Amino acid sequence: MKFSLWDFKEWYEKHHIDLSYMISDPTASISMLSTSDAAADGRLGCALVQFGEHSTDCTGFHTVLSYGRDRILFPVASPTEVLDQGAAMIEAYTSWENRLFQQIMSGTALNSLLPSIQEYFPFPLLLLHPNGTIFLRSPDWVLPVSPELTRAIFSDASQTSQPHFRTIMLDSPQVLLTKCVQIQPKCFGTLITCNEQNKLRPGDIHLFQEISNLLEMAFHFRSNETVLAHPLSEWLANVLNPQAEKASDPENLLLQIGWQMEDFYLFAAVQPRDKNTLPARFAASIHDIDHCCVCMAESLCILIHLNPNAVLDSEVQRLQSYCSDAHCHAGISLPFQGLQSLRPYYQQALWASDSQKSPEISVSSILPHLSHFILNACCSLHNAQALIHPAIRQIAEVDARDGEQLLKTLYIYFITGQSVTQTANFLFLHRNTVRHRLKKIQSIAPICWDNPADCEQYLLSLLLCPLES
Repeated sequence: MKFSLWDFKEWYEKHHIDLSYMISDPTASISMLSTSDAAADGRLGCALVQFGEHSTDCTGFHTVLSYGRDRILFPVASPTEVLDQGAAMIEAYTSWENRLFQQIMSGTALNSLLPSIQEYFPFPLLLLHPNGTIFLRSPDWVLPVSPELTRAIFSDASQTSQPHFRTIMLDSPQVLLTKCVQIQPKCFGTLITCNEQNKLRPGDIHLFQEISNLLEMAFHFRSNETVLAHPLSEWLANVLNPQAEKASDPENLLLQIGWQMEDFYLFAAVQPRDKNTLPARFAASIHDIDHCCVCMAESLCILIHLNPNAVLDSEVQRLQSYCSDAHCHAGISLPFQGLQSLRPYYQQALWASDSQKSPEISVSSILPHLSHFILNACCSLHNAQALIHPAIRQIAEVDARDGEQLLKTLYIYFITGQSVTQTANFLFLHRNTVRHRLKKIQSIAPICWDNPADCEQYLLSLLLCPLES
């Protein structure tokens, strides 16, 4: 970490050392202090500490700290005191930077870095994606994070790699210090701070630059960080985790991103075909404000917000494109309204993903398999299975032994109005095969085909029996 004379000036003032200064260069290029003219002249990044009487233009001052043409002048402090305090500053900030680096390397979450960051940078911080995703927000951030703020921040296309002050219009003019942060290749967010209570000084701007560099490093080492960066990601992970405590009301989060509780949604469950870890670029590609991605044990879970103008086919095509490129396959749930009960729909997406047989199909909906899953859902009700009609139970025993799909044939026969032709068409069988199966069923347990009450009992009992797909 390198410093400018502004950093030293503000450090000395913080430690109540009287001084004057003449600083024009804000460049952070100082890495050490020396009292030797030879060392200062021959070492890049070495500032010089000497008695004021040694400099013809600094007479009347006890000590001078100089770098190039710039000076900090001390009327009272001795060179030893200036040197010791300056070395203490270099040591403090370097240790701070190293501590943050170690936290990043150990996988510390971005928001958990904030206490260490604000130890030397006591200003509110916000790291924002152009789609409104919040990667980091300090507890003392006071401006509402709204679509209006996001539009105002990213309306200026001339975002630079250097920190710069911007005035944006919300309810009132707000002066913010902003800096581009690379989140993924070709993907940039903006780090923002404001100084409503404390005034930012040149040294703080340098620290702001260093913080942005450290955050870029965090994204570089943990490229999956974007997966958990959606405002709803933590809430969604808690909702889908059966062991987690009850998730809090997401109302404030929904307001932040412009979703409504009663909107329509869709779940996708994405799994790699080779059972390895999903490539990070997949999550980074599909992640945006309408796609909340969370890594679950079974898959990458994606909660898709269906806008009023959204076309379901376009969402499927988008998933197909990403899955084909990343050698993954995905299952999607039925569309649903509201966020009150999510686990069943996520389970649907998993079932749809697991049901895929063909490597040519990259995205599978649960819809073609709906009958099978409805029937198997009924079968999982163990208490209800005690109510299965005895005749159906007898047929099930023979079916389990011989494997002739007698139960499924009987079920289709009932729901087609006892039509042999429609049953044969549905099962892709010859009509005589269907007649043969019905005769076998009748020989196992005589069925009262003409009694509506009995037929209702048979049909409901069939819903509680496991049928082969």
